[in-house]
Amino acid sequence: TLFGYHASAPALVPNMAAPLQGIYLTSQTVVSAGGKETIKRLRERGGNMVVFDVQNSGGRLAYPSMLPLSLELDNRNTQIPDLPKIVEQLHDEGMYAVARLVLFKNGFLAGKKPAWGLKRKGGGGLFMSHDGPIWLDPGNPELKEYIIDIARELALAGVDEVQFDYMRFPEAGNRNLIPHSYTGDATYSRDQTITNFVADAAAQLHYLGVNVGADIFGIVVWDDVSWRVIGQNIGELGKYLDAIYPMPYPSHF
Repeated sequence: TLFGYHASAPALVPNMAAPLQGIYLTSQTVVSAGGKETIKRLRERGGNMVVFDVQNSGGRLAYPSMLPLSLELDNRNTQIPDLPKIVEQLHDEGMYAVARLVLFKNGFLAGKKPAWGLKRKGGGGLFMSHDGPIWLDPGNPELKEYIIDIARELALAGVDEVQFDYMRFPEAGNRNLIPHSYTGDATYSRDQTITNFVADAAAQLHYLGVNVGADIFGIVVWDDVSWRVIGQNIGELGKYLDAIYPMPYPSHF
C-alpha cells in the first residue's frame, strides 16, 4: 500500500490485448446513478472500457489526493470521494478503467505555483494564451516529479491505465515566445522535453503494472510542422506509450 490505496485488478477486467470499446465520463458522471446505469448499459452492449476524468483542464484533482503537495496546494476535491471504490466498481462491471489526467494546461496549478508556469523566451514573464497564464512548463523538474507522483497514486488506486491529456506545449499564442526547455538549453527541443517526461512517467507506471496512454493532436499524424510546435513526436512517444489516442477535429480538414 502507498498513500492509503490498494491496487486491484480482478481477472475479469479486459487487458489491452482484447478489443476495447468504451466511453468517456466526467468525474461527476462516473460516480452518479446515471453514470452507473450508463456503464451497465455499455456492458450489456458489449462495451468494456471507461475513460473518466480525475482532473480536467479547469483545475484541481477530482478526488481527495493524499500526496503531501496536494494537501499543501489544496489540489484535491470530492467529486470522486472514494477513487479505489469507483475503480473496483468499474472492475466489477468488467470494465478496463482509464483515468484521464490533464498535464500542462492547468490554470489552478499555474496560479498556485507561478514558478511552474511556462515562461516566455528571454525571461519576459509568463507565457500568455488567450485565456491568460494557464500553461505549465513541461520541463520543470519539480512539476514533473509531482505529476508522476499523482500518476503513481492513480495506479495504486487500481486503475488499469493512466491517460495523459494536454501532454504538450501550447498550440496557440505567439509560439516564437515559447522556450525549448525549462533550462533554456536549445539542445532540448519541445518534442524531446515531452518525450523525456513520458519516458520517466512510463517507467514508474509500468513498474506498478499500469498502462500509459496519451491523447495526441490528430493533425500531428500528417503535419510535420505541428508536432514540432507542440512537442508530440509520435514516433518517439510510441516507444514508451501503450496507447495513443489521436484527436482529429473537423477544423483540421
